[in-house]
Amino acid sequence: MQGGIVMTRRGGNKIENTAVVLGDVQMGRGNYVGHFAALIGPLKIGDGNRIFSHVVVGTPAQHSQVSQDSLDRYNAEKEIIIGNNNIIREFTAIHKPMQGVTCVHDGCFLLAHNHLSHDVEVFDRVTIASNCQLGGRVCVMEGATLGQGVTVHQRSTIGAYAMVGMGAVVVKDILPFSKVVGNPARFIGVNEIGMQRAGFSRSDMLAARKGCRDWSMSPTVGGAELEEWYARRHPRIHMAFAEFAKRRDASRKVAVSAGVA
Repeated sequence: MQGGIVMTRRGGNKIENTAVVLGDVQMGRGNYVGHFAALIGPLKIGDGNRIFSHVVVGTPAQHSQVSQDSLDRYNAEKEIIIGNNNIIREFTAIHKPMQGVTCVHDGCFLLAHNHLSHDVEVFDRVTIASNCQLGGRVCVMEGATLGQGVTVHQRSTIGAYAMVGMGAVVVKDILPFSKVVGNPARFIGVNEIGMQRAGFSRSDMLAARKGCRDWSMSPTVGGAELEEWYARRHPRIHMAFAEFAKRRDASRKVAVSAGVA
């Protein structure tokens, strides 16, 4: 007994009996689902996740193309994937996709009252503080951190290990390793504390700063010669910029350092 309510156990998972699990929900082992949470399939959940009270995963996208008449078909076709070892705190909502898959990868920490809209993808080890709003088709790459109350415009890409300061309004793509603040979010430097915590060297930090400065000269990190130098000397830095370039919508602007268009 927990608080007078029996907790059910399914396949090594602990699910409070006030939780609602509907449709095709596939779940690994060692997960916890809290009181009054709602999980609506098609939904795949890996191992070791902690999904707290009043979390809602799997409701339809907030989009004009989702009509009431097609909800049954829509709900049966659109899938969400939650990976392994994520923490999803109270009152977070994760919506079904419109086109691809809404996905939270592994080791992420989503604090209370967050909204992940349709087709959002959150990569490994991302931290999203409370009250953040992510528009449709947003991509948050590995190790990034969003402070409290961040708002992210749809189709934005936030690069790996970036730090978005609390209350920022993201209307341009955010470079890997960068630190941005304000409304609209503007570049103020490199996220050295986050990089240090992730095991990057001081030399890597200098390379990341150079990559942010040189971004305007290249769609990755500054031309063929510099590309080769990054790939040889700083492979993690090079990979982060290359993945950012591949994932983002090239028609969007990027928040770069002051004085750089």
